[in-house]
Amino acid sequence: MAAGHIRQQILRATWLGLLAGGLLGSAVWAQAPPAAGPGTGPVVLVPPPTTVPLAGPLALSVRLPGGIPPATRPSFPEIEGFRKAPTLVSTTTTRLLPGGQRRTELTLTQRYYPYAEGSYVVPAFDLAVNGQLLHSPAATLRVGIAPAATQGKANTLPATGSLDQLLGRPKPQYFYEPTDRAYLALEADPATVYVGQVEAEYYVRA
Repeated sequence: MAAGHIRQQILRATWLGLLAGGLLGSAVWAQAPPAAGPGTGPVVLVPPPTTVPLAGPLALSVRLPGGIPPATRPSFPEIEGFRKAPTLVSTTTTRLLPGGQRRTELTLTQRYYPYAEGSYVVPAFDLAVNGQLLHSPAATLRVGIAPAATQGKANTLPATGSLDQLLGRPKPQYFYEPTDRAYLALEADPATVYVGQVEAEYYVRA
């Protein structure tokens, strides 16, 4: 009888231990944080710039958190004085956050290319993206020639050569470089293109 009673006590303790372990495991599983998914948040409409080079482009962009393309393509407006590119440019950016989480963001960009210098008005427009209505107020921008990148080298004297020793070194104030009056813009969004897909534009300033 004593041996049977001891055996029952051992079995009872074993079952209680298994039950407690199962409950503890369930509690730990319930408290574990869920795996980090794609970032969420409102869709953001990027405001247009105030200046644009003559070679362009003017970029209007919308940013979508999560990196998921919208159900329908956003319809950007036509802008007077600019040629609207036929396709949108899609860019995906992933940032690593503290704790090992990742945030993915999709940017859709509509490009516009100016025809000439001057001041232009980007009209106010509304953009519907994933059920959200985004409003962009009217803005004024200036299209002009981009400043030269090597402006600081204009007063640098050239090295002395044999002709310089004979005729003297040229004085910088007597020499000037005419301003650029032509620009070449090459647009190729995809990584691979076929014949006739790449579009080259050549602007000549009168």
